[in-house]
Parts: sequence; structure tokens; C-alpha cells
Amino acid sequence: MRNGQCERWRGHRQVIDGILHRVKTGVQRLDLPERFGPWKKVYERHRLGSGKVPGNVSAAHVGRGRRDG
Repeated sequence: MRNGQCERWRGHRQVIDGILHRVKTGVQRLDLPERFGPWKKVYERHRLGSGKVPGNVSAAHVGRGRRDG
């Protein structure tokens, strides 16, 4: 594996660890320790991975439509 690829995966691991730290401790995104990388990157990846993106319709929401008679 080349050094560029190692750096990329280290970055992914750092962000994933940041997401897990937020979930475990409940810390606000701005108070995230620097060792997890930029808070904005951790927040965006968490938001995208959790399915809470505006306009994103999940399968769970499809069946909840109103049914008339």
C-alpha cells in the first residue's frame, strides 16, 4: 500500500472514531477533541451516515403516508 492510501484510511479511521466518541459521550460537535480531526468533517459524515439528510426518504418513512378511506 502506498503512503497516500495509508493517509486516506487513517483519516477515515479518525473520523469514525470521532463519530463513535460523539455517540458514546454525547459531546457537542464544537467540543470534539482535536485528536478526531476537524469537527465539521466528523459532523458531516455522521449526518450523512445516519440518514438525517434533508430530502432523503428512507424506507421506514415510505409506508407512513396518510391513507384516505
